[in-house]
Amino acid sequence: MKSIKLVCAAIAAAFITAASATPSFSQSDRYVSATGSDSNACTITAPCATMTGAQRVTPVEGIIHCLNTNNYGSVTILTSITIDCSGTNAVIGPVVINTPGIIVRIRGVTMGPNLVGSNIDFQKGGALIIENCNIFDSFNGIMFEPSSSARLYVSKSTIHDNEMGINIAPPPGGAALAVIDDVKLIQNGGFGLLAQGSLGGSVNVSVRDSVASYNGAAGFSAATGGGSVQNVLMKIERSESSHNSSDGIRANGTSVFVAGSTVMDNQGIGFGTYSGGTITSFGDNINVLNQTPGAPTGSAGFM
Repeated sequence: MKSIKLVCAAIAAAFITAASATPSFSQSDRYVSATGSDSNACTITAPCATMTGAQRVTPVEGIIHCLNTNNYGSVTILTSITIDCSGTNAVIGPVVINTPGIIVRIRGVTMGPNLVGSNIDFQKGGALIIENCNIFDSFNGIMFEPSSSARLYVSKSTIHDNEMGINIAPPPGGAALAVIDDVKLIQNGGFGLLAQGSLGGSVNVSVRDSVASYNGAAGFSAATGGGSVQNVLMKIERSESSHNSSDGIRANGTSVFVAGSTVMDNQGIGFGTYSGGTITSFGDNINVLNQTPGAPTGSAGFM
């Protein structure tokens, strides 16, 4: 298990380093308020009214702050910025990221409802960092479909009551490197987390200290694009998948590694493998009270 810990820690450190490599300065800060106007300069004394209005005057790598509780609307993000609504219960969204190379951080926001699409739809960009967010009532809580190589880091967030919690599905030429850290995937209509290669891209996702419960399909699911190509890899550490309407952990034609995790009270298979998929256990997991237990297809020793 030490090896999987080191891999997860290294990936998380890379995300944090990339996200904080360039410091923010006060002259880059912009503000939105329930009493603002998009004709303002978006300063703290003359704030804007919407995220779209604030983004137009926010410099590259600037920060948009929410001053109070309000619905600040949808936004298509065109440059590297941070949206920080910590402590305000402010609502934004839906959010679309569709510019190559940009790094977007979203912190402390509520997103939903959006019943016809995704609360966050990442199509192009370099990285998306989501921290301390409440994301609910949409088709995809987070849709991560980068057309080239991109990174996703989600931490300390609750993603609930969507049709799909987190859906990672890059198209051909796309590659997703993702870390899901201290995230609750609760009561989504389909999968809690789905990492899929069926559209032709590749996915490498690490999950740690997270919970997938009461979802309508499998809690954690990895599915390859079919044939002999295994383009999805999932690692799960110190996490729980319970009370889901289908499998606890599912590997469909691809590889999943599990360490120190609990899989219980699911209505399907605890460890479900399909189409040549494999689940490798480090021998320290709990797999009980599922409709069908299932079993790891392989084991890995401690180092």
